[in-house]
Parts: sequence; structure tokens; C-alpha cells
Amino acid sequence: YLAAAGWPGDRPMNSVEYQTQKRWQRVLLSVAHLDASLPKVSFPDALQMLTRAAQSSLFAPESQDAPIQIVGAIESAGLSADAVWFAGADELAWPVTQQPNPLLPLHLQRALKMPRADLAADFEFASAVTRRICASAPRVFASFSRHQEEANLSASAAFAKLTWDERVRAEEMPQHPPEESAVETEAVLDRSHVAWKEDSSAGGAQVLKDQAACPFRAFASKRLRAQTLEEIEEGLGRRDRGNLVHSVMENFWNEVKNQEQLLSLTEHECLEILDRHIATALQEHSAPDEWTAAFLSAESDRLKRLLGGWLQLERGRSRFAVEAREQNLSTTIGPLKLALRIDRVDDTSAGKIILDYKTGKANIKDWQGDRPDQPQLPLYALNTQPLAAMGFGTINTKKTYIAGWQREDGVFFPPADERGKNMTQPLDQQIREWRKILTKLAEEFAAGEARVEPKDGLKTCRNCGLETLCRIAETQLLSSEDEVDE
Repeated sequence: YLAAAGWPGDRPMNSVEYQTQKRWQRVLLSVAHLDASLPKVSFPDALQMLTRAAQSSLFAPESQDAPIQIVGAIESAGLSADAVWFAGADELAWPVTQQPNPLLPLHLQRALKMPRADLAADFEFASAVTRRICASAPRVFASFSRHQEEANLSASAAFAKLTWDERVRAEEMPQHPPEESAVETEAVLDRSHVAWKEDSSAGGAQVLKDQAACPFRAFASKRLRAQTLEEIEEGLGRRDRGNLVHSVMENFWNEVKNQEQLLSLTEHECLEILDRHIATALQEHSAPDEWTAAFLSAESDRLKRLLGGWLQLERGRSRFAVEAREQNLSTTIGPLKLALRIDRVDDTSAGKIILDYKTGKANIKDWQGDRPDQPQLPLYALNTQPLAAMGFGTINTKKTYIAGWQREDGVFFPPADERGKNMTQPLDQQIREWRKILTKLAEEFAAGEARVEPKDGLKTCRNCGLETLCRIAETQLLSSEDEVDE
């Protein structure tokens, strides 16, 4: 094939071309030697073997006129020079440590004095090569590093019997480069922000929650779309369980419209309605295997006990009618357009009551301050008039209770509360304060304010999941000694 293509041709070759052709012919010969051990193969297979042989073949054309030649210790045989620099002359690098052939018995290799089988023989060979190299030039320098990782190195024993100029041997290169004068740097605080598009929806109340917790968190999650990976849990995760409570309560109050109708039901009838809506809510999680069926059955019993206890608490409230369930609401706060979803709105003689179901921890203190931890209910309160009360409906296995603020005693919950989580106060002034605070957070986000400033230090950052993006550890805002208030 090569001859048909006219290679290498009749023209005279230069030195590099000639060396290349000779090396190529050696590769062809090495592949041809496989005839003795291989059966007949196809042309593509033979070409693949030839390709592998060429790729694994080491080749560099010889150059006699180069002022400096870099060669291996063995390849330097027959060369002479004005000076030689022997690099890597330490005890670990020279002689080169080699392993004996793993397919032959070691005692047989030593008996036949095979290369790499006897350390003493290898050392004698390396010593002979060292003497030959040192005799190939009038000036010879040997160098090595004094340290490698955590080990201190010495010169190779192959140089031990050679006579060296003591003055030259004593000269050591500095272990560290000379220190350069430090370049003065100037810190420039970048105050340029990218404004939010006015016509774009910023999502729900989460954007204000993130902005209050840490402006960078809101920027990263909303602007950069950065999200943490959720942990996979067997069965139903915490979010799934919370969604089940919302779904069952929505469907229950679609059927049972008000407290009067609730009071007309016997406990058995109430549980039957719950049973039906729990079964409907669990249908999307059903699977044909026995384990899933048993798990969902246990979850159904848990929900029935949990929500049955919650409905008992609802029976003791002042009269109400459920006006809205999982209500979608579009609103504007400052420059932001938000899409909200209110869990529940009750209508009473005193006004509207906003209720937010919580299956985890909830505290009305989370509404307070310039950077509220839970701004959802204050945000809902701005869009609900006349507002009589607002609060959390906490539904979990530890405790079922209502916590919140009301305009007058008895509107939402009894005057005395053993947990001390409820407050009776005028809401008009508080709503004006919330509007001011939430508008400021919305304006900061819309203006592109994205400083890394966690509200409560490590306590805020530990549940963020975006610390590799904001690089807060590198800014040294936190330390391992920071205490976390549980």
C-alpha cells in the first residue's frame, strides 16, 4: 500500500527523514514477528495492531549539531561533551528502581543474571554507567533536591567512590527563591448592580425570605438559578408529608364548609371524611409492591391521628367559615411582582383570619425584625382586609396548636395560652411596619444587592447549601468556633 502511494519515493532524504523511515521499518518488523504466535487475522485487525505498535514506539531523531543534548543515562553511551550536568543524582532516583519479570521465577532470573533481578548487580551496572558519564567530559556537575515531600535526600551511592572538587560540591542552590518586593494592591468595592427586569415575576415569598436571610442567597437562587441537591429519602420525604397535610385539609374544607358543619358531625363521621380524602391524597404515591402498600397504610393511620387531633382543636375555636383554600394571589411589593399561595383564609364576624399550616417548627418571632425569617404571613397580611388575626396552624406528632397574632381576644384562640406563643395587639400599625420592611427587601433584591451577609452567621449558612458558590469560608466571616443557637 505504501509503495502504491509512492512512499518513500526516489528523492534523497535528509537525516531526520532517514531516521524516521528506519524507525518505521523496525515497527513493521516487530508486528511481522507476531506471525509466529498469532493465527491469521483480517487487514483491519492487522492495521490496528500496527497502529498500537507505532503509538507505543519511542522515537526522537538524533541531532549532532545541537549545543545542548538531553539524553537518558543509558542513551548517553558513546557521547562526549564539553560539560555534563547529571540531574536527579539522589539515592531514590539513581540507580533507577526496576522490578524483575513477574512471569518468571525470581531464583531462576538471579541464577541466569537477568537484568532487574539482582539489586547488587543493578547497582554495579549503574556505578559503571556513572563512571562512564563522568569520564565523557572535562567538567561534570551532579545535582539533586535535598528534600522530597517530607523526606531528606542524600546523593546516590553510585557517586561515592568518585573524586569531586570540594569547592564545587559545597555550593548548593538556594532552597527558596529570593523574596521579591511585594506589590501594593488596592481594594475596590464593586457597587455596580444588575437591576431586576420590572416585567418579570420574582416568584413567591421565598425571594424575600432569602433576601432577609442573606442577599447573596436570593441572588444565587433567583438570578443564577443555583439550587442545592435534595437528599433522597426512603418512602415519603418531609416535603411530601407536608404536601399531604395541605392536600387533605384543602379537600376536607371543600366538603365541610364551616365550623357549624364540623360541629354537626360525629367523631366517627369526621374520621370517615378524613379517611376518604387521605386515600385520595396517597393515590399518587401508590405502587404495586407490598412494602409500599404497607408503608402507605401506616402513613394513612398517622395522618388520621394527626389531623383528627387538629380538627378537635378547630372545634374549640370561635365561629368561622372557610372562605379560601390554597388560594393563588398575584401581588406587588415595591418593584417586585409576586405570585403567592395562601393556605387558608377564614371569615369571621370580626374579619378575615389567615392560617398557614406548618408540619415543622414555627414561631411568631420569625415575623419580627428588619430581616424576618418567615415573611410569608406578613406578606399575606398586606393583601387581606379587614384582617382580624393571622397565625400558624402547627400540625405534628409532638404538639398540635395555633400560634399567632389577633386583633381582639377570642377572635382566633383563647385569651390564655399555655405555650405563650400568642399575642393580642392592634394589627394596623404592625402591617404598616411590615410593608415598610418587605418593600425595602424587595427594593434591595430588585436593585441587585447581593452581598454575602448571613443574618445569623453559621446558623443561617448551615441550611443554605450554596456556600461553595459564595465562598463564605474564604471570606473568613465564619469560624469553626462559631456557636449555633439550636
